[in-house]
Amino acid sequence: MTALLRRLTVLALIVLVILGTWFVLGMLPAGRDAARSPQTPKPAAWMPTATATKPPPTPRPTATPWPTAIPPTATPSPSPTPAPPTPTTAPSPSPTPVPTLSPELVTVARANGFDPAGDFIVINQNTQLMHVVKRGIEIRTVPVSTGDPDQGYETPAWSGKVGRYWGTFLGLGGVWADNGWWLFKAPGGNILIHGLPYLLKDGVKEYEDAEALGLYPASHGCIRLHVQDAEWFTRLQPEGMPIVILPYTGGSSREG
Repeated sequence: MTALLRRLTVLALIVLVILGTWFVLGMLPAGRDAARSPQTPKPAAWMPTATATKPPPTPRPTATPWPTAIPPTATPSPSPTPAPPTPTTAPSPSPTPVPTLSPELVTVARANGFDPAGDFIVINQNTQLMHVVKRGIEIRTVPVSTGDPDQGYETPAWSGKVGRYWGTFLGLGGVWADNGWWLFKAPGGNILIHGLPYLLKDGVKEYEDAEALGLYPASHGCIRLHVQDAEWFTRLQPEGMPIVILPYTGGSSREG
């Protein structure tokens, strides 16, 4: 009995010791933490102690204002197209109207079997004019001089075609002529269209009867043209063109 009490007493002491130890340890947490972390050394007496500076307060973010609404840009109306400047230069002249074929030439052409809308030549001895028609249009009216009846020469009325080119030739009376185109052979000799007759004096051409062109007959039967008109007629290359020579009914070649 005594032994049992002793054992119980020892057991109670052991429990008390354990509880007391737990109590002491729970009351000293700082000592436990201090035992675990190293001690911070104190600064030496001669070293200045740094004063902790309080950091500046962090500025509060300023609220960004909402952008002001931009009014919509009005669509620009198109600029009116400027009118083109008025030209300062004078307008081109109107084309010269093409002369129509006279009724007299149409009548002559049909009477001789020519096409009025084609190419042909009419020599009117009464007016001393030669009418040149190309494609139904009179392209040139040329003054002429035909056979002089007062001197016993005449140019017979005739219808046919322009013949070959004679060029320069020697005619009656010992005179020369250029740009000769043969027409036909008459009782008095060959009838041609050619330039004014001339005599050669020291190599210079002296033309005859230029004043008669377009006014009165003065030739030996040929149809005379001015020098420039004869050159133009040659450039025309009239060989084969229909031609009619109307009769002369004007009386004396020197009248009116």
